[in-house]
Amino acid sequence: MADQGTEPVKLTNLLVLFGSQTGTAQDVAERIARQGENRGFSVQLSSMDGYLPQLGRLSKAEYVVFVASTTGDGAPPDNMREFWRVMTRADLPPSGLSSVRVAVLGLGDSSYSKFNVVARKLSVRLGQLGAQELCARGLADEQSPAGLEGDVDAWLRDSLWPTAIARFLPPARQEALAAAAAEPGGLDRPRSLATRFRVRRQFGAAALDADPSLSGGFLAGLAPAVSYGTAEDGEFEGVAPGARAPTAVPVPEAAAIAAGRASSTTRGKAEGTAGATCIRGTRGAVEAVVASNVRVSAAAWSQDTRAIRLNVAGCGIGFRAGDVCCVQPRNAGPEADAELRRLAARLGLRWSEVLEVTVREPALEGRMVGSALAAGCETAMSMLRSHQEHRLVGPHADPDSAVAAAAPAVPTAEVDPWPPGQLFSGKAQPLSPATRLPRRVSTEQLFTQCLDLLGRPSRSALAQLSFFATDEEEAEKLAELGGPGGGQLYCDYVEREARSWAEVLFDFPSVAVPLAHLLELVGPLRPREFSVAASPLRLPGAVDLCVAVVDFRTPLGRRKRGVCSSWLASLSPGARVAVWLRPGTLPPLCSVDASGAIASPPAILVGPGTGVAPIRALLQERAELMAAAGRGGGGHAAVVSSPGGFARAGEVAAAFPRLYFGCRSAGSDFYFKSDWWSMVAAGELGALRTAFSRDGGPDVGPDGKVYVQARIAQDADAVAHVLTHPQGRVVICGSAKRMPSDVEAVFVAVLQARKGMAAVDAKRHIGAMQAAGRYQVEAWS
Repeated sequence: MADQGTEPVKLTNLLVLFGSQTGTAQDVAERIARQGENRGFSVQLSSMDGYLPQLGRLSKAEYVVFVASTTGDGAPPDNMREFWRVMTRADLPPSGLSSVRVAVLGLGDSSYSKFNVVARKLSVRLGQLGAQELCARGLADEQSPAGLEGDVDAWLRDSLWPTAIARFLPPARQEALAAAAAEPGGLDRPRSLATRFRVRRQFGAAALDADPSLSGGFLAGLAPAVSYGTAEDGEFEGVAPGARAPTAVPVPEAAAIAAGRASSTTRGKAEGTAGATCIRGTRGAVEAVVASNVRVSAAAWSQDTRAIRLNVAGCGIGFRAGDVCCVQPRNAGPEADAELRRLAARLGLRWSEVLEVTVREPALEGRMVGSALAAGCETAMSMLRSHQEHRLVGPHADPDSAVAAAAPAVPTAEVDPWPPGQLFSGKAQPLSPATRLPRRVSTEQLFTQCLDLLGRPSRSALAQLSFFATDEEEAEKLAELGGPGGGQLYCDYVEREARSWAEVLFDFPSVAVPLAHLLELVGPLRPREFSVAASPLRLPGAVDLCVAVVDFRTPLGRRKRGVCSSWLASLSPGARVAVWLRPGTLPPLCSVDASGAIASPPAILVGPGTGVAPIRALLQERAELMAAAGRGGGGHAAVVSSPGGFARAGEVAAAFPRLYFGCRSAGSDFYFKSDWWSMVAAGELGALRTAFSRDGGPDVGPDGKVYVQARIAQDADAVAHVLTHPQGRVVICGSAKRMPSDVEAVFVAVLQARKGMAAVDAKRHIGAMQAAGRYQVEAWS
């Protein structure tokens, strides 16, 4: 109680909003929330999209910290995209956030051309709306000597908290914080968190026949926010909300041909393999069957790249070229299997024993869900999303205390991990990613199909492990790794060496963490996304993928392999894979006018390496649509690259679409080359221009290599024609590092040289094409 005659200290409200694709930005945001609570703020934490129902309150917030990562070619994370769309509306008042103080932290990698572009744009937009940045914008960099986490620590220590404390906290509180910071462990020493899981070992129980990762609930919690429905969902030809609308084409099979989409029910099976099955309890998840798995890079080449064909026939799932296949991976393969068996023994578990997993959630959630159901499903989802994604970190019992008191006990109730009615479907996520674990699961199934034990642990998770270490030195080291000053150490130990959960638990043998707590700390295995590499109009009932197997050495020479890519590469025909198909960002290469006539405007396609996969699908789709409409392929002379990469003189300007493909060597990683020759011969591809960077030749650059940018520059007239054509199209697919920006720079140079534009005007022209949807980039990191 406050002294008589004195006013109690009013806590400043701190809102922490994050946009996170892989979980790193969310982990940083949660750390900021905990540290804010430790310093005396009343903290609310949410994803940016999760905050949308309360967006009207943003203008009344006192202090908002934004944490944002950047994905692909400068795109916002999935759980930030709707928020960003709303924030960029032109009708928002310029003074709408004039009373709000903000801080922005970006997480990125400076080896990519659009380093932290999302955080930069967000900062600018907040300023345009009147918000005042209280401290310098933070731009954490994975390439920094201290690593991304080291940069985050420095920004929190030197920028965010000093300015926030000085601006919002009274002098007495500031003095208390300074005294607490000088004590051993400082302000932000880790606090042990309780677990909501309970695990019972079912001794003597028979091994499970069911495959739990393919039961609906677990996959429903991991599904993409928007995916195509299946026949079981009653959506043979329908698409999910937000997907592209069909386009009418007056030809036979119009229902499937119309949008370039084909239903796997109506078009048959791929290559005679067993049919796929719909996964009950999910929207759009399919258990596909591997039809073929062929290495398309040379056997002696260091990079193993696979062309994998999945049979999805029989499920009624409709998709088209330009879409994305989400693959649910497994921790599988000889090396992974041996490591996880060792881990099970290390934790005292038998590989085949059956475990019963139940979840204890706050009873409040049950009451909210129960009352909301009476008001209707949509209201229930809204309330549930609000409760789950807006976790309130409560104020301290004593406002003047520099160290947070333990949170009051919350009544709990044991609930089934599979709530009835699929209340956790859609965008709403469980309070913990793993709360949708199967109720009965074997150790093998849990380790290989559910938990990301071969993924990297977060810093906060390492801090929690310190409470279970019986060796004092190990406990101190884990606390240091997860503590506020451990960013550099974490970078060296975890990030740069790609250390997994399993490896950390082996490195710290005294850690005796109960399985129930481990379920709280380890995230689920999440889907990986691959561009569809073939059109279902040409290959009905199947999905083609082009997968480059991740295989590298760490700075200490340790070999690491990608979980999903190495597992996919190991699969034999007949193996089953859980997948979703969701709308992509690449529109068709041809359009349909009001009379039903198909038009194919001139297009430039740039796809180095595996980036050529979605372009292959787009070209197949274009050819099938034009053939179905009674038209020829391209209507132009075909132009093929000579061995040196040059097209025959006099034919360059007329041949469209033009494909610019680059790889290291014609004899090692020239993916789908037989397809390109066939397309050229059939008139489906106007020009094929290749750049083999390691094969040499007369036109190599200063570094002795040649890239697709050189081929584009050589074709300046044809390129300028496309760039200035009213309907001209550009599609760029591949690595997000430097390629997209390097290609754009060549386009700018071409417009300067051939159209007499100033550099600034050429850049504006490219920007106008992007705004009109005629300049598309699909890039991945």
